[in-house]
Amino acid sequence: MSIPILSVAEMRDWEERTWRSGVLPEAVIGQVGCALAAQILAQTHPGDRVLLVAGRGNNGADVRASAPHLTERVVELVEVKDPVADFPALTQALERNPDLVVDGLFGIGLNRELGEEWCRCLRTLNDSGRPILSMDVPSGLNADTGGNWGAVVMAGFTLTVGAPKRGLLAPSAWNAVGRLQVASGVGLVGMPEGEDGRDWVLAGDFHGFPPRRLVDSHKGSLGKVVVLAGSLGYSGAAVLATRAAGRARPGLLAALVPQEVQLPVSMTVPSAMVHPFAPDHPVLARASAVLAGPGLAAPDLSPAVKSEVLRLWRTFHGVMVVDAS
Repeated sequence: MSIPILSVAEMRDWEERTWRSGVLPEAVIGQVGCALAAQILAQTHPGDRVLLVAGRGNNGADVRASAPHLTERVVELVEVKDPVADFPALTQALERNPDLVVDGLFGIGLNRELGEEWCRCLRTLNDSGRPILSMDVPSGLNADTGGNWGAVVMAGFTLTVGAPKRGLLAPSAWNAVGRLQVASGVGLVGMPEGEDGRDWVLAGDFHGFPPRRLVDSHKGSLGKVVVLAGSLGYSGAAVLATRAAGRARPGLLAALVPQEVQLPVSMTVPSAMVHPFAPDHPVLARASAVLAGPGLAAPDLSPAVKSEVLRLWRTFHGVMVVDAS
């Protein structure tokens, strides 16, 4: 099932309700540590050096909890509780060129500007050039707004706990968050709905898709996709879009393209039936899905193409995806 996108206050409330239900914080931290360790193992190889950087809060506890599960890795733990006293240990550990740095300095509880000493620690992590995996949120990130508290760790991967926080999805946070993944099954109970109204889709939401195909099925019974795409100078968009449509596994695949791009599309996508564009083309009569728009960007594009897309939008009864062009 999909999960909600939460504010910091909603995440805090979820945690408090979990503790009141009798679940111990240590139990959740243990499960988060296991999830983090699994991600670290997936991103490294036996014999690799992993640097765990842990702060005072629960993020630091999560990172420390991962350590016992990091088999066949050279693990070094540096606890940074005082940004001045612990800074030399951090720099020395980075000089040993770890294959992965795990950032657990600050989490969603950070709510004030960082002093220059802490900013120096975060900048040092970034300047090391080592791959960084951040626990829950990149240290220094405002988990509500996507801004930062003076400096922010620039992670290549963020493993967030329970549900995504709003700030992680803000455009201003994208470069700091990197690839985002959710550790959802970590023992928190009674998941809130979230006032944001948006949901984060999990792989499990696609269970059973595409549906099982019966033994006696054939290309005529498995749907037909028509791609209306491409224009002079933008034939690549039609090629990529038609290939992508084929990955959805329709029984039949057709492309309607302007005459000037028919040859490159037909030559590069042999699985598709490529037709020159004509309004109300007969191939549309049997379509169960239509993709319109990729590469319809030439300044001299025929008005008939635009009119046909608009007609389909108003009258087509199947599934229709319309791209920005």
